[in-house]
Amino acid sequence: MPGMDGLETLAELRRARPEAPIIMISGHGTIETAVKARGSAPTTSSRKPLSLEKTLVSVTRALEHGRLERENANLKARLNVRTEIIGDSEPIRALREAIAPPPRPAAAC
Repeated sequence: MPGMDGLETLAELRRARPEAPIIMISGHGTIETAVKARGSAPTTSSRKPLSLEKTLVSVTRALEHGRLERENANLKARLNVRTEIIGDSEPIRALREAIAPPPRPAAAC
C-alpha cells in the first residue's frame, strides 16, 4: 500500500463502498488500532498468524451482516409503499369516512 497505511486504506474503502463489510488482517496491529479501525462501520480485524476457524467465522459474520443490512433496507422500503383502498361498497365508503383526516378550518384573512 504505497503512500497509505491500513487505516487510510480502510477510510478510502469506506468512502468508496460504505455498505461493504470489511475484514482487516494485520501483522502488527494493536488493540488501539483495531478500535480505531472498527469505528461505526462493520469491520472485523484479525492479527497474523491467521487461524482458518477465526477467518471462516469472520467471513461468515461479514456475509450475514450484509444480508441483514439488505433485508432491513428492503423491509424499510416496503413500509414506505403507500396502499390504496379500492372498492365502492357501503362498508368501504364507511371505512374511508372513518379514517379520513378531519377537515381543515378555513384560514382567516
